[in-house]
Amino acid sequence: MLAKENGVEQFRWIGRPTRGTEDGPDLIVYGGFERNNVPYHAGDFFLSPWPPMLGPERFAGKQCVARILCCFQRLVDNKCFVNVEWFVMPDVVAKTSDAESVEGEVYPTMTFADVNVAQVGERCRVVHATEVWSVTAWAQKPEHYWWRRWYDVHSRSVSEVKIRGSANTSLAVNFAQRRTSAEIF
Repeated sequence: MLAKENGVEQFRWIGRPTRGTEDGPDLIVYGGFERNNVPYHAGDFFLSPWPPMLGPERFAGKQCVARILCCFQRLVDNKCFVNVEWFVMPDVVAKTSDAESVEGEVYPTMTFADVNVAQVGERCRVVHATEVWSVTAWAQKPEHYWWRRWYDVHSRSVSEVKIRGSANTSLAVNFAQRRTSAEIF
């Protein structure tokens, strides 16, 4: 439940605004936002249902994890969004792939969308398996997840990822390229 003051949700941007960058001249990009005294920044994760318009139908409404890649405001209508990368939970993968899942494992999908900040859910933590001593112990903590493999939503297959550098760095293309094909949620 969102905390409200006098029935109004509290919201403010965090960080210095950047306008007219490679991300698009119609946007103001920020480092993060605060909603009801909870800060969210690029790189943070949150829980949310999979947006039905992204398809496939078998994912619609399933609980997923999203990683915030960018926070922005559209100048044309002043609406506030985050661009996210979606991760699916093991129950989705188990129904569509032969891969065995371990408790707390989530799968990045290389599926991106612009999500209205009002739809951003409860924060959670996600790390690559190489960043924790024990994935089992990590997953025992509330809202803690880990990843080691990618899930392709179209071929319904799981593949290993070789990590160079920081495992939690987004391996995606830049925001401007993603926005051209991203859906609005």
